[in-house]
Amino acid sequence: MLTVTAQSDTRLVIIGGASLGPRYIDWNFVATDKNLIETAKQRWQQQQFPSIPGDADDFIPLP
Repeated sequence: MLTVTAQSDTRLVIIGGASLGPRYIDWNFVATDKNLIETAKQRWQQQQFPSIPGDADDFIPLP
């Protein structure tokens, strides 16, 4: 049993099901394979990701 009380208008999503398997996390990257994260980190450093409309244009380097 779960009880949730919101202090203001709230949207809540609860997702369940069978395990999707292991996930790896490094900074803002999440993947099922560590090699995918390394590729994403390289692409980030080379600024190959599209910009997000309305977001600041500042480049944030990997930590």
